Amino acid sequence: MNNVTAEQNDDGSVTIHFGGDPDQPNFIYTPEGWNYTVWLYQPREPIIDGSYQFPEAQPVE
Repeated sequence: MNNVTAEQNDDGSVTIHFGGDPDQPNFIYTPEGWNYTVWLYQPREPIIDGSYQFPEAQPVE
């Protein structure tokens, strides 16, 4: 997923569906033992200085 290919929510945010229902937008297949990495090409200062941390992935029920 990236800012061009991800389907945005009404508020402009993006929800990534790690596993679950493959008919959900922004679905990514997640085999057992999976992990993810965030790759930023031009990170802003809060990312560089560590004051911003990405939220942990949370299960959705």
